[in-house]
Amino acid sequence: MTTYLFNPPAIPSLPIQGRDERFPINRLFFVGRNYHAHAVEMFGKTQVFRAGTIGTLAEKTAYGFVKKYVEENGIAAGNAEIDRLTAGCVGVRRTTGQHPGGLVVVPDDMDIEDFCPVQHPADDKDSEWVTSHFEYHSMEANILKLDMLGHDDPTMIRMMEDLKKNVRDTSDEDEVRAYLNRLLNKEEFDKKGLIYGMGHAVYSVSDPRAEVFKSFTKELADEKGRSGDFALYNTVERLGKEIISEKRKIYKGVSVNVDFYSGFVYSMLDIPVELFTPIFAIARITGWSAHRIEELINTDKIIRPAYKSVSKDNIYLPLSDR
Repeated sequence: MTTYLFNPPAIPSLPIQGRDERFPINRLFFVGRNYHAHAVEMFGKTQVFRAGTIGTLAEKTAYGFVKKYVEENGIAAGNAEIDRLTAGCVGVRRTTGQHPGGLVVVPDDMDIEDFCPVQHPADDKDSEWVTSHFEYHSMEANILKLDMLGHDDPTMIRMMEDLKKNVRDTSDEDEVRAYLNRLLNKEEFDKKGLIYGMGHAVYSVSDPRAEVFKSFTKELADEKGRSGDFALYNTVERLGKEIISEKRKIYKGVSVNVDFYSGFVYSMLDIPVELFTPIFAIARITGWSAHRIEELINTDKIIRPAYKSVSKDNIYLPLSDR
């Protein structure tokens, strides 16, 4: 029988309509602005911390390191050797860090040190954030985690507005390129060194959702008389890929994600910016719930399902012909 240093808190749960069983939870999802401030207001500054992470080398990053190493050292290596070296680097623990959207909340009668040490990001003691040194999964049976929903649409719109303010002629690609370079150098907009709407954890060459969405975005822009704005988005997409690949040495490519154009579409439909993130969340509630049930039953890791079709190719028939 397992013994504990202290009695773990009861598992929080929610009633299920029409059933006697209750749904166990240990995560809460919040949609809104300034999530950290809301959490601090609810639980107290001494009880809220960023969830720590253990950073390992992903395949794309490992590939970039290997590629750069053989090039800088004049080593003749074929694709097979580069792939072999890359495979040996994948998963190597690289650093501790902070979860981009996770907070841990300590019970009000306990201290964070009862669970784990804490650290400041990049050892910056003036940082607004303090993170748990252990990653969340090593503590989740005994501590509450809040998931903050990250979403680029509102920020994407503000970034494009900032671009228009700081670039005299948005049809001049040299001026746009200079602005994007300043963005990556943390000299413009929010000074975080990001071109919002660019990049995805899975899709590197292209995001298929964005490819489909882009064609419909152009149709809507033409209809709404905003073809000029669409042309600017198109320019930022093309130049952004080039600049990020050059500066960040991303050898396997970078692409826009679906958020790059979705905020623009919302604005053309006159949807208030305050509703961008709720719309993003509403569409995903069913999927989040299904993932959480899978986590509780099968495993305790975020699932990114792969799909491999075993069916024969069929000729597509329009709905009207079926």
